Amino acid sequence: MGYFHGNETVRSISHSPTHHFLLQAGPRLKPMQQVHAHIIVSGSGRSRSLLTKLLNLACAAGSIGYTHRIFLTVTKPDSFLFNSLIKSTSKFHFSIYSLYLYSCMLLCNISPSNYTFTSVIKSCADMSFLKLGKIIHGHVLVNGFGLDVYVQAALVAFYGKSGDLGNARKVFDKMPFRSIVAWNSMISGYEQNGYGKNAISLFKKMREAGIEPNSTTFVSLLSACAQLGALGMGCWVHEYIARHGLNLNVVLGTSLINV
Repeated sequence: MGYFHGNETVRSISHSPTHHFLLQAGPRLKPMQQVHAHIIVSGSGRSRSLLTKLLNLACAAGSIGYTHRIFLTVTKPDSFLFNSLIKSTSKFHFSIYSLYLYSCMLLCNISPSNYTFTSVIKSCADMSFLKLGKIIHGHVLVNGFGLDVYVQAALVAFYGKSGDLGNARKVFDKMPFRSIVAWNSMISGYEQNGYGKNAISLFKKMREAGIEPNSTTFVSLLSACAQLGALGMGCWVHEYIARHGLNLNVVLGTSLINV
């Protein structure tokens, strides 16, 4: 028995021929529009699961106009649809539309979740909307997600990218558990805003906490070393990468050369 979403069983929808055709179409606009036409003609236009899948694929295809037109046909969108679409629009860098959907969600009296907040905070970070991000941070606290580690990590990244390192560090210091993502966001925040010494100092604390760095950590660390002319630390990073066999992607390789 599948779990229920509205008046339909999601599992039965996922095994339907139309759902299979949607999966085959993927994020390709013309095949997707053909399946959409079939959904309307076959009378499946009210299927929330199919519409949600279609919306996410339209967004992945890069057609925000088509996504918006489909969204306007949905009567009484629910939290599942809003969260799914807010996540997709944020992921594919339609940040303004992600924030628009968040406002629609609130107007529909649907409570945001931690998944909602991680996506809309990322959108604020991508747009450098510091004032709006602070308002959404207030929503986070009101809705009881102030100590959610995923939301906190998103807030650290947001404040760091926006240049508000004071608030970034306040959120970081309050985290009950700091993932590698949170450490990297705080280190990157310091480095991107010209505080190379703070970035290196925090990296040392990260190592003391027993957190193993990854390639993202080293990109920020090497940039901080380049800022300060810290050749010794740069050489240590090079040796660490060679010793641990880290994947030397283009960004990390460029950072090594710059030091």
